[in-house]
Amino acid sequence: MAHVRRNLTVKEVSLCKRPANPGAVVALLKLNDEPSEDKMPKFKIDLEKIPEEIREAFAKAAPALEEMIDAHVTEAMSAETTRADEAEEKAEALTEANEELEGAAKEADEKAKKAKGDKDEGIDKSSLDPKTKAAFEKIEADNAELAKAQTAKDEELAKAAKAKDERIAKLEDESLTAKMADLAKSFDRIPLETDAMVKLFKGVTDDQLEVLKTMLTALSEQIKTGKLFEEVGKGGKGSSATAFDELTVKGEDLRKADPKLTKEQAFSKACDSDPELFQKHQAEHRTAAH
Repeated sequence: MAHVRRNLTVKEVSLCKRPANPGAVVALLKLNDEPSEDKMPKFKIDLEKIPEEIREAFAKAAPALEEMIDAHVTEAMSAETTRADEAEEKAEALTEANEELEGAAKEADEKAKKAKGDKDEGIDKSSLDPKTKAAFEKIEADNAELAKAQTAKDEELAKAAKAKDERIAKLEDESLTAKMADLAKSFDRIPLETDAMVKLFKGVTDDQLEVLKTMLTALSEQIKTGKLFEEVGKGGKGSSATAFDELTVKGEDLRKADPKLTKEQAFSKACDSDPELFQKHQAEHRTAAH
C-alpha cells in the first residue's frame, strides 16, 4: 500500500547509483528567497495520475523496505545493548579488582603491624601471594618516602629555627654592645679604651656591673679633681696634682674635641702641646723610679 508523506523538511538532495526507493515520486521547488506562507505554492499529488506499474512496484517494495528498516533498527539497538552490557561487565570487573587490591593491602598492613610489635619476628615475603607482596612492598615504599619527606621537613624547620635564634642573639648582642659603649664613654677620664671597657662590662653580671659603675664613677671624679695622684707628705697634707694627671686631663679635652682620637693619641698630643709639662712628667717618672 502506498504512503504519502507531507510537511517534510528536506535537508539534503543527493544523487546515487542505487536509490533505496526507485518508485517514489517527489516534487521539489527551489526559490531565491524564503517566501511567506501565503505565497508558497500548494502542491497536491494525485495518486491516480501515477502510472500503475510504479504504484505496483512501490506497493511490492514497501514491505521489504519496512522490514529492512526494522532489521537495521533492531541491529542498532542490539549493538547498543551489547556495548552497555560490556561496559557494565568491565565496571564490575574493575570494582572487584579494586576490592581485591584493598583487601590485599589491608592484609599486608595488618601483617606489617604484627611484625612491628615483635622486633625479632620478620615478615617472610616469599610466603605471600603476588598481589599481597606487591601491596606490601608499595606500602613500605610509601612509608619510606613519607619518612624521608618528614626528615627533610624537620631539618628545614630546625635550620630555620637556628637561623632565627642566631639573628635574635646577634641583635641582642648589638643592642647590649651599643648600651655598654655608651656607658664606657661616660667614663672618658678613665685611661682605658672603649672596646676594653665594653668587653669588661659585658662579661659581668648585673650586680657586678653596678659595683663597677660605682667604682668607676668615684675614680673618674678623683681624676677630674686631681686628687687621685695626690701624695701625702710627712705633714699629712696633700700636694698638687702630678704632671701625668694634668696631661691626662688635657688629653681628655682633646678627645672631646676630636672623638676619633684614642686615649694614647690624645695623651701624646697633650704632651706635644705642652713640652714644659711633659718634661715635668718625665722628671716625676724618673724620681718615682728611683
